[in-house]
Amino acid sequence: LSYRREHLTAYRTQLMGLETEPTPWSREARVVYDRLPQGSYTFRVWGRDGEGTVSGPIEVKFQVRPAPWLNAWALALYALTLIGLGWGVSYVRTLARRGALLEVQVAERTRELAEANRKLEQASVTDPLTGLSNRRFIDLNVGVDLSQAARNAQQLLAFPDRNLDLIFYFIDLDHFKQLNDKIGHAGGDAVLVELGRRLREVARTTDAVVRWGGEEFLLVSRWTNRQSGGMLAARTLEVVATEPFAVEGHEVHVTCSVGWAPYPWSLLNPASLSFEEVLNLADQALYLAKREGRNRALGVLAGPANPAGEPVPEGLLTAAEGGLVELVRHPGPDVIASFGPGSPDSSQFRAAARAT
Repeated sequence: LSYRREHLTAYRTQLMGLETEPTPWSREARVVYDRLPQGSYTFRVWGRDGEGTVSGPIEVKFQVRPAPWLNAWALALYALTLIGLGWGVSYVRTLARRGALLEVQVAERTRELAEANRKLEQASVTDPLTGLSNRRFIDLNVGVDLSQAARNAQQLLAFPDRNLDLIFYFIDLDHFKQLNDKIGHAGGDAVLVELGRRLREVARTTDAVVRWGGEEFLLVSRWTNRQSGGMLAARTLEVVATEPFAVEGHEVHVTCSVGWAPYPWSLLNPASLSFEEVLNLADQALYLAKREGRNRALGVLAGPANPAGEPVPEGLLTAAEGGLVELVRHPGPDVIASFGPGSPDSSQFRAAARAT
């Protein structure tokens, strides 16, 4: 080409692989291609000088490689990543489902464990034969009532008729050993179960009936009045003795003895006797009732000469009566207990038992 009249020089180009025809002649000496797809290309260029002489084409071959993020390895990586993400999402969802299921299972097991613990706790404070509470129940629960009763003492000094006392009644079946020996342990157990049922009948819903041990029971009368404590003792004697007990198809007449004492022992000095010492007084009253003939109730109150609630020497309730203590007596119904001394039922029941 001649460049004497360079301003008349023209060019035409063709990018084979992209353009099917050469471009028109143009004095523009530069051509730009944006965003060429990957592939092989041949760039052809022709020149024409001011005299009209055409030269070319000159060819330049080149290849446009895919972007690094679009090559085969990248695509494979993307595919693997997508597969991994899909697996990860599926795995996370599986974990979430498993977690939700585990939460449900844990909650269910927790409820079952709580229920099992509740039943165990209930069993630990329940007598298995009678279904009544046992001594552990008293140990765990009586403390709150004792504190409240001690605080109530001041009110009782001002208003003695109010029902703010705790009274503890020991109930013991009369001649139970002889009855148990003659009718057998199964028959004796049946009598104890029925006795528990009758004591629940005579007690209020706020009271506690406890099997203390063997044939001995404890009735805790809550928020009552010591001056009328003998009334519940008398009802207890009646509910036990009035109706005979059914044992193996036979009727057995049973009586009981009752000893009771209030807490606090002294309203002037609530701390004069501990809970255990008040229970001991009620127990002494019970055995004094036994010595005085059974089928009776005997309550122990602080006597007129003992407003401060001084302790009573062991075994000296009768000697202290009228001074340190006041004894409240109630006889039971006119019933002769089976298997007691001189009872006509004893030989009859034994004969009937042998016959069956």
